[in-house]
Amino acid sequence: MGKKDTEKEIEEKYGVKTPEQVKDLLALMGDKADNFPGCPGVGEKTAAKLINEFGSVEELINRSSEVKGTLREKLEVAVDDIKMSKFLATIRTDV
Repeated sequence: MGKKDTEKEIEEKYGVKTPEQVKDLLALMGDKADNFPGCPGVGEKTAAKLINEFGSVEELINRSSEVKGTLREKLEVAVDDIKMSKFLATIRTDV
């Protein structure tokens, strides 16, 4: 199984384009099993849509003014939780 196969499986299962974006997805939608808070009111579909549009959590935060309505408010209030959730979802490989 090559990189293309893995990326296709990730996109089919999670709705994002690359394996690296899975941690961004978890940062937004949270993960109850691992106790990541994420952004309240953002589920898997909305999180995938936002990551596909903006590419990463960092870019979404930087460009949050482009998000409309109450979703923008939720994102802006939850910035610290989103950043912490991404940190918690990131598997450290440099130890």
